[in-house]
Amino acid sequence: HMRAARLMVRLGSVAAFEPIRAECDTIMGQLSSTFASRLEDEALAADEMGMYTGLLLKLGGDEEALLQKYLARRRTALSRAIAEFALTTNGEEADGEEEEAEATEGGAEAGEEVAVGAPRTEPVCAAYVRQLGALVTPQLLSMLHAWRELFGGESTAGTARPGALPADKKEAMLVEVVGELGGALIDACRRVLEGDEASCAPADDLLAGASSLLAAIAPVHEALPEARLSARATRACEGVAKRAVERRMGVLRDHLRAAIGSLVDEGDGVSLHAELRRSSEAISGAVRAAIVESAPLLAPMCEILRLRADGMALQLVGKLHAAVSELHAMASHSRADPRAVLLCAGVCLQMADGGVAAVPEALRVALAPQGLAGAALGFDAAGLMLAFRKASENLLRRFAEMQAQVGLARMARPT
Repeated sequence: HMRAARLMVRLGSVAAFEPIRAECDTIMGQLSSTFASRLEDEALAADEMGMYTGLLLKLGGDEEALLQKYLARRRTALSRAIAEFALTTNGEEADGEEEEAEATEGGAEAGEEVAVGAPRTEPVCAAYVRQLGALVTPQLLSMLHAWRELFGGESTAGTARPGALPADKKEAMLVEVVGELGGALIDACRRVLEGDEASCAPADDLLAGASSLLAAIAPVHEALPEARLSARATRACEGVAKRAVERRMGVLRDHLRAAIGSLVDEGDGVSLHAELRRSSEAISGAVRAAIVESAPLLAPMCEILRLRADGMALQLVGKLHAAVSELHAMASHSRADPRAVLLCAGVCLQMADGGVAAVPEALRVALAPQGLAGAALGFDAAGLMLAFRKASENLLRRFAEMQAQVGLARMARPT
């Protein structure tokens, strides 16, 4: 058709060729209608969609309209796949695990060494990210390669034809759609990694999830760096790590609040010394646990993301300082029960005498293997120690006043 059209142009308005021209136009019009109707089929495969779009372009169709429609169809299909994705916990993966187990048993029977205690299961969040990436990434790459093969470069019909697009505009259209779909993949993975179950999971689970996300994005970024998906995935993983640290600090605050709350409640027959010791152990244990669980989210995560870990280390120190400051505020709060006032004074005194100083030391020990021990210097222990000491003095003074009021009330009571 294209060769015949060029021939008709060269022949000009020779009357003998008018029937041929009309018949050619009619046939090509019928073909265009057939191809256009097939493009309306929602069940049309992606490769057939590209083929029919390419044929319509060769038949003189509006290039911008056809390419926009092609991209819209691919965008809709992939967006639906991401939105409807569900984690597979059985099926082929389960069959693969059974085959692996049978092979392992066979090796053991044959006298081969089998590792004891080796990890057998993949973290749920990492499995979700890996499986979603395995679904979406090949389709993104397929769309990208098909686009460049079928529609890349200048229009074969020439840019003078109405609706023809220059190569840079077509590439910009591709970048926009790939960026949108890659962003949807990243956002779906981020929501899973930031979920209640994942963010409170061991740090290794989040590290595995972040690695899976970056691995899923890497081929697309390599093929189309203009979409800047790698930077977006890195920011998402950094946000996941920061949120996980915040979750751990939230758990710490809950434990500190519970420790002070147990002092305020009426005594359960336990001596003051025993109750104070129990509360202090709960506070120190909660602080140590928060540090130990948060530390692996710093340097290891930043190494995966190729970022400096200093900023995240300082964030951990700041959140920890805020949690201990909140403990000071809770313990300093005015209370009507003399016993609770005395116990809170004891907690403040213990924090001033050694509890606060133990926090930067625990930070230093946890962060030293990662080369971040210097971040512990950012914990203002001196200011907190002074605040706790003043609080203990105020609480003891308050306790003495309450005891004096009780004594005066007894003396004024008629005999």
